[in-house]
Amino acid sequence: MRTEKKTKSIVGKINLLFFAVIAISAGAIVSLYMIKLSRDMVALDEKNQRELLLNVNESLNAVCERSETALNYLLGMEKLQKYISSDFQNDSEHIFSLYDASEDMTTIKYINKDIIEEITFYSTYAELPEHGNQFHHAGYLERDSQLSAFMKSRDTSGWFKNVSSEIYLETGKSVRTLYAVYARKIMGLEGRQLGIFVVQLKEKQLKQILNESDGIYLMESLPEGRVGIYNSYLSGYVVLQQETADIAATVVGNIIFILVITCSGLGIIEFFIQKLVKKIFKNMYHMLGDMEKIVDNDFSSRLPENQEQELNEIAGKVNILLGRIQKSIQSVIELEKQKQRTEMMALQLQMNPHFFYNGLSIVQYTLEEMDRYRESTAISYFSRILRYNMHPEVLAAIGKELECVRNYVEFVNAFRSPGMEVDYRVNEALMDLKIPKFILQPFAENAVKYGDGRHLIVYAAYNQEKLVLQVKNTGNISENVRCAVNETLKDAYVKENTGKIGLKNIATRLKLFYGKGAEVEILEEKGWVIVEIRIDRSVLSAVERMGV
Repeated sequence: MRTEKKTKSIVGKINLLFFAVIAISAGAIVSLYMIKLSRDMVALDEKNQRELLLNVNESLNAVCERSETALNYLLGMEKLQKYISSDFQNDSEHIFSLYDASEDMTTIKYINKDIIEEITFYSTYAELPEHGNQFHHAGYLERDSQLSAFMKSRDTSGWFKNVSSEIYLETGKSVRTLYAVYARKIMGLEGRQLGIFVVQLKEKQLKQILNESDGIYLMESLPEGRVGIYNSYLSGYVVLQQETADIAATVVGNIIFILVITCSGLGIIEFFIQKLVKKIFKNMYHMLGDMEKIVDNDFSSRLPENQEQELNEIAGKVNILLGRIQKSIQSVIELEKQKQRTEMMALQLQMNPHFFYNGLSIVQYTLEEMDRYRESTAISYFSRILRYNMHPEVLAAIGKELECVRNYVEFVNAFRSPGMEVDYRVNEALMDLKIPKFILQPFAENAVKYGDGRHLIVYAAYNQEKLVLQVKNTGNISENVRCAVNETLKDAYVKENTGKIGLKNIATRLKLFYGKGAEVEILEEKGWVIVEIRIDRSVLSAVERMGV
């Protein structure tokens, strides 16, 4: 009896000691871990806040940049410039000019309707009539302190927030607050200020950007204890409402709560642990032996699932994980093989042009040894054409296009006697203007193939608001064929193989670059067949500024 009580006393002391060791150790470990975790969470949260604010700030910058770009494009429109810079006379010509200028402003506003609420020009010229929400007198701007100060300053442009809507119209309605406007002064040739353009952004769009996550605001200054990103356009900080101190306090509260729950749970867990330890560890050692194979990178091995329920569940999950790891490894191996094959193909593609040029050089050298200099010269011109065509640039200067045509003509003339005469009628000022690459040479090639090969004229000049490019050759083309080809060129995206691949290729590329602002047409005029390209000057400048 005494032995039994002594045994129970010893077991009780062991259990108490075991519980105390576990509780103290667990509490210390959890405390240290949670302290480190709290610091990491605060740092991580600040990092996440900054990344979120950077994205919001980039979205705000994109809206502001797009608004400035829209106004820049509008200011480049000749009808609008002419209207705001000329003295207004109450006659039909100036009335029509007013409507044309208003149409330009409406078009730019419609293109950017998702971000621009209104575009208004405030004229310092008192005789300029008011029109809709687009043209007003500069006196309205004096009702807002920011824009009034801007008018008197030497600044030429700027962004302003919370500008009163009273500067636009006296509607009798309540004054609402606009979030931001962009203003730019317009100066005349004599240095006189003609007026101010004001681009009003949509308040809804800006608030939608700021409300991508709850609690994002635009503030004049950065409050202490908050993460913020400065926006140079709107002269304010994009900040989150929650302070980092609040985050730290929340984390500390969670730590205390977890410690209390942990200590309470340890008392319950300890009782069951004593009962299960011996049985579990017995089978656990068997599982450890099987896991040694996995440690040695044998992921095809599996843990036995014929043990107790808990261990069977663990073994089953581990086996599922092993299967996924094995599949992932196989996928990584396959991806690596594909990567190697891709790199080999890329290297092979680099070698093909190199091999091709070397082959042409060998042919040229052989011809020169055989005193066949005419054919050798032809190969030289042919190589220049190929090098130009294979260069990765998309746009090329008209001067380079003419050089390509010259190389082609010299190549053809090397095999013809008499050779083709070429007359280049190109305005010198257009030599550096960039157009889609390789569009003139195919026209010259068609002239050789389908014309009589005697005379060729290459023409380039501005005709009013269009750039006109022509390649003329002596010869004739039937009316039916000409009409059929022109009809095909109107739809540059037809898929049927109806011939004229070179012309269709050029028409397709022009449509991709300039849309409806470019067209290709075949004409006939007194024994001349003419292939003509017409490109609107406005879209031509826009594409060149994009730097495609």
